[in-house]
Amino acid sequence: MHADFTAHPHQKNWQRRVNVLVYLNRDWKEEYGGKLELWDKKMKSCEAAVLPVYNRCVIFNTDADSYHGHPEPMTCPEGVFRRSIALYYYTVEANPYRRATYYKARPGDGSNKLLVKLDNALVSAYTAVKSRLGANDKVVSGILRMFQGKKK
Repeated sequence: MHADFTAHPHQKNWQRRVNVLVYLNRDWKEEYGGKLELWDKKMKSCEAAVLPVYNRCVIFNTDADSYHGHPEPMTCPEGVFRRSIALYYYTVEANPYRRATYYKARPGDGSNKLLVKLDNALVSAYTAVKSRLGANDKVVSGILRMFQGKKK
């Protein structure tokens, strides 16, 4: 589960406020899974689980404790994918609160807590580097491929 990054990586005064997800999955079956879970601020309970069926729209706040995700493995047949369009809305703020995407383990996921903390540290460092360099994920992926010796 995670709360999304809170400010635009390159527009220094843009505070992220709202997520809009529109699902594009025709003939999605419940047994495929893929439900978007929306959790309470303290990550104690799932408040809603939304099946990603065609033309369904989910709108929610993006703040430091808007925890959401689809943590259960999907069981789609080969060639079936969970598709959506994600839109993010920002406001201009003099001094926006900045934080990278922040992950939290669900209750009962105790053995994963250390891995989640490590992941948060790495995501935070990666986000800071991208912001300072003015890079995006495509640029960073290209740099990593150079180190791996792989072609595009």
